[in-house]
Amino acid sequence: MKSLYLLRHAKSGWGSIDLDDHDRTLSERGNEDAPKLAAAISERRYVPDLIACSSARRTRQTLAHLQAVIGVDIPVTIQRELYLASDQTILRLIRKTKDDQDSLLVLGHNPGMEDLANRLCGPASEKTPRFPTAALAAFEFDVDHWREVETGTGRLIGFMTPKSLAAQT
Repeated sequence: MKSLYLLRHAKSGWGSIDLDDHDRTLSERGNEDAPKLAAAISERRYVPDLIACSSARRTRQTLAHLQAVIGVDIPVTIQRELYLASDQTILRLIRKTKDDQDSLLVLGHNPGMEDLANRLCGPASEKTPRFPTAALAAFEFDVDHWREVETGTGRLIGFMTPKSLAAQT
């Protein structure tokens, strides 16, 4: 059994028109949403064995909020290839994960994250809704090897957004 968590970075801002997209930082709202999402990840025990994070500044800042809650002991790989990656690229990276890691969190960007979440879902009724900033989709796969993760083979076990978390309080 493998568990996969797809996390889109928290809300970012532009700051300056001269700022490169890769260097954008979290907005005030992003800095408020990320710790709440991190707490929910911890509460639901969606804590991974490994984190693969885009090299973009906003994803690394989201990661810092997550680590403040779940700890810094979980190995992290910062991967430039995840920056604005397509669903196919993200899936290819997931399939390369070492099998001794039973759970993986991928922290990246749309549209790749939403597209992959919808590709991985089994029946059409399980498709994830819109995938806003700081959304997390949690999947289980009845496989022994990451290379066996295929389109339509995932079971969506959880989906949360800052808005859904706010509605619960």
